[in-house]
Formats: sequence, C-alpha cells, structure tokens
Amino acid sequence: MVDRRTQLNILGNVVVFGSGILIFLSDVFKSIQYKPMDKAGVIMHMIFIVVFLSIIIVQVQQNRLLYYFTKKYPEVAAKEVPQKGPPGRLLYFLRGESSALIQQDEKLQKMKRHIIVFFIISVSLPVSIMLCVGAGLIFGWLR
Repeated sequence: MVDRRTQLNILGNVVVFGSGILIFLSDVFKSIQYKPMDKAGVIMHMIFIVVFLSIIIVQVQQNRLLYYFTKKYPEVAAKEVPQKGPPGRLLYFLRGESSALIQQDEKLQKMKRHIIVFFIISVSLPVSIMLCVGAGLIFGWLR
C-alpha cells in the first residue's frame, strides 16, 4: 500500500505536469489556428517536447527509486532521505551517500542510471540550444 506522502507527491506531479501539457497544447493549437508553423517553430516545439518528456521521466523514475529504496531499506530511508520536495530527494540519490546501498541492488542501479541520463538530457539540451542561438546571433547566421 502506498503511504499518504507518496500519494500527495504523485498528485502534485500530475497537477504540475498536467498543467504544463495543457499550456503547451493551447500554444500549439493557437499557432496552428492563426498561421502555419514554420520550420523554426516545429523544431522549437519538438525540443520542448523532448525536454518536457525527459523531466517527466526523471520525476517518475525518482519516485520509483524512492519507493523501492524505502521498501528495501526503511530504516536508512527514514533517517537519511530528505523529507522535503523532489530536488532534495533527487540530490540525495545523485550524491555518494546512497551509492553503497544502491550498488547492492541491480534494479536500484538501473533506475539511478536512467535518472542520470535523463537529467543530463533535460539540463544540457536547453543550454546547448541557447548557446547555438546566441552564437548564431553573434556571428550573423540568424537574422
């Protein structure tokens, strides 16, 4: 059975990501309604979808990792895992404090690797795009 805190965490994620999806869909429908979307608009929408999906995957995997970690090591989870929001819990699993326990279980290791890969995608993709657009503006490629 899922405890109350996990239920509230899941509900919060559904509300946040659901509102993000509704905002994105309303933007897409407005742009389709008024004029055809050019190539840059299509590329930016696809990039937004990739970043948004990677953030959703990080959240889902982090919740699953927390659930299985708490189920396997309840005493350690009660003492060491932060009770605050997702960033604190995510950073706990990315730091070296939990590495020794996670390395003992293959399933937890796999979840942690997924979190790291999608976290890197969700952080590096927008930064690299901004750098490319900035370089294009500086060198005059985009006018």
